[in-house]
Amino acid sequence: IMRYQIGGTTSANYIYFGDSGDTKIVQIVYHHSGDSMRFWTNAAERLRIASDGKVGIGTDNPTTYKLHVQDSTSALARFERTGGAFAKVDIKAGSSSGNSYLTFSDPDNSEVAAINYEHSNNTFRIESWNGSSKVLRIGITTNGNIGINDASPERTLDVVGNNAMIQIEGSGGSGKQWSLCSADNT
Repeated sequence: IMRYQIGGTTSANYIYFGDSGDTKIVQIVYHHSGDSMRFWTNAAERLRIASDGKVGIGTDNPTTYKLHVQDSTSALARFERTGGAFAKVDIKAGSSSGNSYLTFSDPDNSEVAAINYEHSNNTFRIESWNGSSKVLRIGITTNGNIGINDASPERTLDVVGNNAMIQIEGSGGSGKQWSLCSADNT
């Protein structure tokens, strides 16, 4: 059964899909008051397109991001290529002086960690929360230098910080290890 219903300028328009068991099991709804389009399956809203073009899947309030996916399961999205050996997800900045990054948040703080590519100086950075802000932890420059707590490493590997130490330890319980420490042996 398919039925179309027209509402007034402050109500909603509906298209219903159903069968003899439930005549409204699937709905496409346009709400005039908020200018949103809503898609229902199995008698529950599953997707919403807000008036500003933001899309919510599993949420009726897509805010901040163009695509907001929400669910109680840990598996939220998959990008899968069928056939072929490679798959790619591309994050493209709007200018060559911007950043392309993935951020990680929790209920208490937004963007507590990030994988960040800075286009202005072509560096790749891994950043994490230090208790008050997000800071650089590992940086890789265009010439391949790696900095730990160093945004501009001048050597192949630069380690900066209080009690800076590199330790190489044997596996399998051999107990052999090499340590490189700062001048004051800390």
